[in-house]
Amino acid sequence: MLEKVAKAVQAVLVADIAAQLDVVEAYWTAQDDTVTLEDVQTWLLGHHPTILERKQSDFPIVSIIALSEDSESQTDQWGYGESVIPCIVHWFVDADSEANCNKIVWRYGEAIDAVIRAHRHLAAGINVQGYIAKTEVSLVTRETPELGTSADYFFTQMGVKTWQVRVEHYT
Repeated sequence: MLEKVAKAVQAVLVADIAAQLDVVEAYWTAQDDTVTLEDVQTWLLGHHPTILERKQSDFPIVSIIALSEDSESQTDQWGYGESVIPCIVHWFVDADSEANCNKIVWRYGEAIDAVIRAHRHLAAGINVQGYIAKTEVSLVTRETPELGTSADYFFTQMGVKTWQVRVEHYT
């Protein structure tokens, strides 16, 4: 069930994130605060501890992890059951400055949240419960360029949101 939930979240994000990034970018451009929001370059499912070791061209990265099923996953006498699964969306962005990195990570969070809120029904029997998920961000990290290149240092930052996903199942 965990993989099914992660793939359902990934499917709605893949389908709509580029358009929503454009909406967020247009809003901030109208506020005279322009920062380009690049399309996602790398999609990952599951835990990937080496994300920050990736080369700069892999950024932005979005990773989706469904963690565990709860004890409510028991079925009733008619074979109906529900599970609540925490689903975490991490996004990793890069920029040429610390200030831009902060703006990009915040704005990516706005876009991801808007897509998930627009698609609360992810797939048959898989629904996001609750409302706006809290956004958390990491500190900005300065990264060194790949060895043997003349590239400049760049900055990375991670954002994370966790949604509770309710899954209906029948036996």
